[in-house]
Amino acid sequence: MAANPADKWKVKTRPEAQRGLDELPDPVRAEALDAMEDLTYDPFPADSILMRGYSSRRRIKFYGNQYRLIYDVSEKQETIQIVRVGHRRDVYRGQ
Repeated sequence: MAANPADKWKVKTRPEAQRGLDELPDPVRAEALDAMEDLTYDPFPADSILMRGYSSRRRIKFYGNQYRLIYDVSEKQETIQIVRVGHRRDVYRGQ
């Protein structure tokens, strides 16, 4: 992850994603925040998957594959918008 800090992407978090983050237990939240930081260097990591039906929405698994971080990528603006964060059983509801 040795990238120039000037090459970092901006991360924005939607209110519902922030609520999801706030509700996570501390060790899970810490891993989610690490994953978000990693996205600033590479918004297309090998373990991310483009979600069906979307052109720019991706998801990654974290914390033993039990949790999901769903985000949109705007390549033109070099911005990542965190859409949802939560347990796999809940995070896809209302999508």
